[in-house]
Amino acid sequence: MAIESNEDLEKTNSSNEDVVGSAKKDYDAKNTASTDLLKSTVKNNKDHYDGGGGLNTAFRDVGQEIPNNIYEDIKILNKIENKKPEDKRKISDLYARLEDWKGARIADKASVKMIVDAVSSDLVNYELMHPQNKALVAQVVSKDGDFNEKGIKLFNRDSDDKLMVQYTTDRLEKEQAYNQKMEGVVSDTAKEGVAEATSEVVSFEQLASSIHMKKIDAENSIYETVTGQANEATLMNKNSKTFQISSWDEGINSGKSKVTKALTSVIMNKEGVVPDLATRDIFGKGTTYREDLSGLVDKMDLSKMGLVDKGKPGYEDDLAGNALLKEEIIGRLINPKSSEDKKFAQENLIEYFTLLAGQSFNNKRNEITAEKGTEIKSTTSGMTAKEIIEKFS
Repeated sequence: MAIESNEDLEKTNSSNEDVVGSAKKDYDAKNTASTDLLKSTVKNNKDHYDGGGGLNTAFRDVGQEIPNNIYEDIKILNKIENKKPEDKRKISDLYARLEDWKGARIADKASVKMIVDAVSSDLVNYELMHPQNKALVAQVVSKDGDFNEKGIKLFNRDSDDKLMVQYTTDRLEKEQAYNQKMEGVVSDTAKEGVAEATSEVVSFEQLASSIHMKKIDAENSIYETVTGQANEATLMNKNSKTFQISSWDEGINSGKSKVTKALTSVIMNKEGVVPDLATRDIFGKGTTYREDLSGLVDKMDLSKMGLVDKGKPGYEDDLAGNALLKEEIIGRLINPKSSEDKKFAQENLIEYFTLLAGQSFNNKRNEITAEKGTEIKSTTSGMTAKEIIEKFS
């Protein structure tokens, strides 16, 4: 078996990094474009839906099929002069089916209104939505536009009358081509389409539920806990004139132990909190947890995620030459699926926020003690969140 030289390994590693970098760049471009499309579409349609306006005519066209079929079936059964119990049951079932259909269509419009309200109120985490889904949601929410021209077809599933959406996977390209056509411009994309585009089907219910709502309650609780440590560091006992919390990380009543307990109650075993807060910069520090993970993940005990340490102790050398593996691990940390991954991801997010809280506490405590000439020696003062976590990982 041939043994790769260091030069060969470096070329392979460089190639992996190029692939990952190129994929990220392409994804980021589509992600931004699809987010902008969804926001602008909602903005242009909000007044329409707030005023009780109806959905795109494509919904009305497909919506007429089921009641028309039910009506015809009932007419046929009503022509039977001597109806058997089975005939009466069929008629009853058809009326029940019609009521179910009415309820589902009301729910469809309510779903569109929910999407419009959520986007308008900045309650959506767009980073957790695939660009394809964001573009498709934007297109079905729009009251205008020809679905056929955009490669979208609505139909009722035979088994249960559920409203389904069939679409091609070139959503952004189809949107661009449609807009150009409306402006009298026919591009190559409009003529030929995207060669690798395939056709997929999703229920309208599933599509509407692909909107990822921000975990506002969790965000507020974590924000108040972390930023509140600056105030906690100032609290004094009235009689003894000593600090209520003597130290950040010493003793069972330390600031760290209290914060860890508070964060644990908000994050551990709470569905959807990790993905949401990992992809949003809730402290306005310039980076998200997901972005900081690029410099932190190789310091973690990744054996808990099933990764074997093949080189030197620790995982720095294992991930340094494998950009694809590193991205996979980061993906599992921000959007864990298995129970083991969820537990590990939640624990690390708690540690991340705890370190930020410690920075806030120690910086404020140092301000106070410095004025008294008794400044405590803080190992995190002046460090960025990333530097702090790297130090203590």
